[in-house]
Amino acid sequence: MKTLSRLFAFVVSFVLAVVVLVPRPAFADGVSPQAMAAMKGIMESVQIHGGTFSVKKTFPVKTDPFPIPPLEKPLRIAQAIVSLSPDTMKRGLVKSIKITGPNGIEFGCVNLKVEDGTDLIKSCGGPALLEAGLTVYEANGIDFGPEQNGTFSVDLIPS
Repeated sequence: MKTLSRLFAFVVSFVLAVVVLVPRPAFADGVSPQAMAAMKGIMESVQIHGGTFSVKKTFPVKTDPFPIPPLEKPLRIAQAIVSLSPDTMKRGLVKSIKITGPNGIEFGCVNLKVEDGTDLIKSCGGPALLEAGLTVYEANGIDFGPEQNGTFSVDLIPS
């Protein structure tokens, strides 16, 4: 009987240790890994050729496959910082930038002069709220220079 009690105590201790100590997916403010993956897709660099660029990407932002916690609220983007490369590309004009989710436009802006470090959320009003579901990112720009070949990217910072 004493052996059975020790075995039971060991099993209970082991299960508690696994529940407490085994790493589980981390969720920042209810943000799922799929939502973070969609953010990463938006942040990928777009090639600028001859001072212009155009991009359209589609991402499925899904609810979590893990039971705790599901993506119950939108992913709030507090900052969207423009990054231009190389250093000789100083400025340009974003003719339009739009993120559309399952319930409509989640962020948009038109005719905005940008340079390296411009915060699109601050300049266009925000925040952006990305919801679970099919998400489409579209953007185009002109007059980038003085170097007319390089890359345009947006670094998204959730809050």
